[in-house]
Amino acid sequence: MESINNAVFTLQMSDRGFINKLLINDDADSMNWVVDPAYLEEAGYRDEEKCFGHFDVKAGGKEYGSMSVQPLLARTGANGGELSLVYAFDRFDVRIAYDLESDEASLRWQISLHNRGSEELAVDEFHIWSALAYIMYRDPDVRRNISKSCAVFPSISKDFSKIAAVRRSGQGPHLGVYAVKGVTRSAGTYCRFENNFFKDVSPSLDGILFHKLVLAGAGTGDPRAAASDWIYCPGGAESLVLQAGGTAEWEYMLLPFADKRQFYENGLRLGHPLVEYSPAAVAGGTFQAL
Repeated sequence: MESINNAVFTLQMSDRGFINKLLINDDADSMNWVVDPAYLEEAGYRDEEKCFGHFDVKAGGKEYGSMSVQPLLARTGANGGELSLVYAFDRFDVRIAYDLESDEASLRWQISLHNRGSEELAVDEFHIWSALAYIMYRDPDVRRNISKSCAVFPSISKDFSKIAAVRRSGQGPHLGVYAVKGVTRSAGTYCRFENNFFKDVSPSLDGILFHKLVLAGAGTGDPRAAASDWIYCPGGAESLVLQAGGTAEWEYMLLPFADKRQFYENGLRLGHPLVEYSPAAVAGGTFQAL
């Protein structure tokens, strides 16, 4: 188990390569912003493969996943403030890095898929879990459910995808995830829950919403999971073809924000457009977007 930190974040990584703790340092509630595998075990949800950083790939007609191999983990960066992982499969590598060193105000999350083979590689699906703490705790303590859980709002576009994770109390700091490199094809949500309404207990509903990013393909996965798996796809599925020795790269920046305005201003600093518009357009009039 390794951990890194900077002025804003503290990150703890498991030996399996997923993030099991992500804290905003000045958060008075010390909320863990990712799904904690310890809580999964406590609640009886067998979903460790959906923790933040796990992934699935379908390439060359075969299926691969991060749970099937042990990654090579290294501490990198000039001051050891970056954790990098390499998952080696038969024809390709998946490389993931979490960097808290190059920018003291944010977390840089880098993902790449490298074709090691001498022939082109068709990647039909590539999904990575971004499981932020959208949790309805099995706990009558309301304070835990409002101060240590969030609602997750994905916004998907070709170049400017972003996610707002808003603490359920409405009190900041909240957490934003911004795409700054590569195309995010879609975002999906997997729901695991128990309905205890007829058991006369409180809370009567508990569960977790696991989110994932679709980097190639449609993300529909196993059709048998359709009752619990929802995909938000803005367009048709697109596979990825990597030439021999080729690499595809994606990058996301994670930053805290205090309110809706700062969420969009953070995006603007990262190259995302900030669109302002009037709530209604008058027929026959003019409309201006800045």
